[in-house]
Amino acid sequence: MALKLTGAQMTELQEHIMPDVHKLREFFEQCAIESRLDANKPNIMKNAIYARKSIRRSKTKIRNSIRKTKTLASRQDSDIDSTKLESKTLIHL
Repeated sequence: MALKLTGAQMTELQEHIMPDVHKLREFFEQCAIESRLDANKPNIMKNAIYARKSIRRSKTKIRNSIRKTKTLASRQDSDIDSTKLESKTLIHL
């Protein structure tokens, strides 16, 4: 047996139910967003750890490359100086 409501009762019922439905919808959408974040947390944490490691690696790579260029430059300078000295010593011999 179905309830028979008049038009005024129906609109009054809709006025009370519709805001509740919207609140419920927002609540469940928020729950869905939170559950997605919870599901993705392991991946987020893993990516954060890998990001830290890669930053550390890139810093050391940059430092090492700077050191290498400095040592190569100093070696080349010393090689040039030694060739100058060798040529001068050959002349003096």
